[in-house]
Amino acid sequence: MGYAKNKYIEDQERVYSTGSDIYFCQKHFGDNDIKRYIQKLGTFEKECSFCKDYDQEEPSVTINSDVLLDVVVACICRSYDHPANGLAYRSAEGGYRGDVYDTLELLNEIIPLDADYEVLEYLADEIIQTEWTEGEFYCNSYSEELSYLWNDFSHLIKHKVRYLFKEIAPNQHEDGYHNEPHSILESIGNSIIKLNLFVNLPEKTNLFNQDVVIYRARQHASTQEVESCKDVGSPPSEKASSNRFSAEGISMFYGAENEKTAIGEIIDREQPTDFISIAVFYPATELTLIDLRNINEIGFFNFEAIDLYEPSRFLSSFVHQVSIKIDKNQNRRIEFVPSQVVTEYFRHVLPSKAGITINGIIYKSAQNKGCDCYVIFADSEQCKDEKDIDERTVMIFRKLEVRRVSEL
Repeated sequence: MGYAKNKYIEDQERVYSTGSDIYFCQKHFGDNDIKRYIQKLGTFEKECSFCKDYDQEEPSVTINSDVLLDVVVACICRSYDHPANGLAYRSAEGGYRGDVYDTLELLNEIIPLDADYEVLEYLADEIIQTEWTEGEFYCNSYSEELSYLWNDFSHLIKHKVRYLFKEIAPNQHEDGYHNEPHSILESIGNSIIKLNLFVNLPEKTNLFNQDVVIYRARQHASTQEVESCKDVGSPPSEKASSNRFSAEGISMFYGAENEKTAIGEIIDREQPTDFISIAVFYPATELTLIDLRNINEIGFFNFEAIDLYEPSRFLSSFVHQVSIKIDKNQNRRIEFVPSQVVTEYFRHVLPSKAGITINGIIYKSAQNKGCDCYVIFADSEQCKDEKDIDERTVMIFRKLEVRRVSEL
């Protein structure tokens, strides 16, 4: 009797029943994180309880129900809680004031866990707690809160305070923000560090020891306008226009992984008699870039990276927002301000926090889907012809090709 009582108490604390002799194999799950746990923690000594045909010659790795539920419940409890711990209860109105889900509904529809329905039914029956609600109760999740803060910050620096936003305290201005507006920059930086979103761009490819090339394009009216690196590299500060990651007057190097993408990023087809110069550059040294291409959201059931789930959701949303194609009718000088401020944070503040040198950003093209673009923190003095390179050189100019817009 003492054992049964102790087991009951322990099961209540775990939120699921233990002592099961049920085993699962990977075939019944579509969730990659769950499959990985089965492969890592499973055994070949037990048959899958849900497979009709068992192959003794080629047995599948299986995992005990207790081991799997330990992971599943831990991940659920990270984001969900019992409604009695936070929601108001109104018996006259029929229950809790808020969204409440039963366990099967939570696993099958709300999260959801990609698995056979029969398996979901079993897991739901083994989980003792039968009612769930979002753990933040009447608040937003961490990722949602950061997204709202980013939207507030973007609105503030585009339309209210352009330069002294760091001096704005919470609730000090008419829109009534609840956090210091600039705190979103630190949150973005911390998320990038936690997710290790850094990639090295080498001088040479590993396979054939060839230079890594970056294409850069410029549109102009006369062929005489472009002849050397100074004509097609990063512009002088006085000619640097407002771009997605750099403010007017701040010179940076924009390029792409291939010729088509470089042209697509800058071409104005309303000027068919213009020319497009396509230049090939390569880095003078290895560059460390912030990788904003495809931020893979951490899976809900990735227990080993449980603390990165919310930051990954926010960064995925953030990158989508700063990568949106800007319509010609929109004021680029205003719409690019938020991403320009973030870039300055990446360039001047984040390196000391991350303990590394940061040379630029790699991101997905808004014009040529699936292709990479680069912004390198290199001004006109740091882009050189091969014969003129010095210790400050970041990008080296190699060759140039000129075509008419009407030919492209």
